[in-house]
Amino acid sequence: MAGEPTLTLVGNITANPEQRGDTVTFTIAHNTRRRDRNGQTVDGDAVFMRCAAFEDLAQNIMRSCYKGMRVVATGYMKTNNWTDKTTGKQRSNLEMIVTDLGVSLRFGVTQFQKTSGQQSNGNGYRQNNYGGGYQ
Repeated sequence: MAGEPTLTLVGNITANPEQRGDTVTFTIAHNTRRRDRNGQTVDGDAVFMRCAAFEDLAQNIMRSCYKGMRVVATGYMKTNNWTDKTTGKQRSNLEMIVTDLGVSLRFGVTQFQKTSGQQSNGNGYRQNNYGGGYQ
C-alpha cells in the first residue's frame, strides 16, 4: 500500500516464524531499558508486535529467522477487523506488515548470502556454527 508511514521496530523474535501459504507470521518483542536515579539499568514494559511478511521476504524469513534472533523490521501498521464466531462481537487487532527485515548487529555479527533465483532483492541469512551468532 502507498502512503502509510514507515515504521521501524527493533527487538527479538519470540517464537519460530510460521508459514501459511505465501504469508509468514511472527512476533517481535521490543523492550526499552533506561537508567534510574541510582544509575541502575531498569527494564521498561515490553511491547509485543505481531508481524506478517509476504512473497520472497516471507521465504527468506522462514529460511533465516528463529526464536530469540534480534532483528530490525521496517514496514507499516494494519488493523484487522472480524466478528468473533463464538461471541458475535466485533474484534480487531493491529499488526505490522513487514517490508524489510534485517539482523541487528548490536550484539553479534553476520555475513550476507544472496539467494539465487528470486526476482526481487532477497536477503538471505544463515546461522553460523560458531558461538551462536548470525551469518
